[in-house]
Amino acid sequence: MTTQQIPHSPAATTTSQQPPLPPLPHAAGSEISDNTAAPSLTTRAVGGSAGTRTKIIERRKAIVEKLAGQIASGKLAEGTPFPTLKTLMRNYRITLSTAARVQRELRDRKIIRRMPGYGFVVGVPDPPPQIAPRSVEEQTVEVATILVQRIRSGQIRPRKRVASVPQLMKEFGITQWVAWSVLHRLRSTGWAYQVQRKGTMANHVGNWPPRGTSLERKPVPEWLLQKENRITPPRPPRNPPPD
Repeated sequence: MTTQQIPHSPAATTTSQQPPLPPLPHAAGSEISDNTAAPSLTTRAVGGSAGTRTKIIERRKAIVEKLAGQIASGKLAEGTPFPTLKTLMRNYRITLSTAARVQRELRDRKIIRRMPGYGFVVGVPDPPPQIAPRSVEEQTVEVATILVQRIRSGQIRPRKRVASVPQLMKEFGITQWVAWSVLHRLRSTGWAYQVQRKGTMANHVGNWPPRGTSLERKPVPEWLLQKENRITPPRPPRNPPPD
């Protein structure tokens, strides 16, 4: 059996080897660019994010109002423990940050209060204790007594600097005037002395004041008070005008 071979046509060979035709240009009205499609996607994403954020805020406000209503109705009594963050997350299916915001908003409303080492409890926070302010004299005597004890025990050695004004302010939380009064009180009672450009130095044991010497400020002598309270008559003018 003889196989007949079909010769290749020159036209077919030419057609198969031709390069592909270039794409037809789009019409001006039908051309779609990337800049046109991007805004629609971006707008859709931003709109969804804003909607989710709004739902979270509304959900948090609803939880806050619900818990505030339970406290007002007495369901959560005064002094009872307030739900923890994990309890709020489990009961209301919210995130940790949302649960923390719920507690913060109720605390800002003065509905719950924080107890150190215990957590939040239901109730109005206790008012801060009213501490009577101490006078400058009381603070001076208190700090000076502590420094005298350090000098007597040898913690501050003789001829060594007692402390500077900034050091006293930082250690005892006092003002600059009180710190200066403390150092002046130590020098005036004989526990320390002043050295130029070095500061207040602790005195030697032999120069310490006798036992029982008070660090309180000495009262003003009576004669000085009388002198200060004495009314001096006005002096006549030196050159009176002629009549």
